[in-house]
Amino acid sequence: MKTLAAIPCFNEELAIGSVVLKARKHVDDVLVVDDGSTDSTVEVATEAGAVVVSHEVNMGKGAAIKTALEYT
Repeated sequence: MKTLAAIPCFNEELAIGSVVLKARKHVDDVLVVDDGSTDSTVEVATEAGAVVVSHEVNMGKGAAIKTALEYT
């Protein structure tokens, strides 16, 4: 069995890289659900080693969590 950390985020380019790197130490895979960010969140998360699923527009934390559950 594999473990997955799912991280919903919106405009978190400054913090998401370190969060992904820290999470990767404890799980097999890291999923970042980008909730319509307009900054470089997607690029930073990808460079840190996360799989990224993006919403085209901000749909809220509940939608991001639903997307994460559908991913698994």
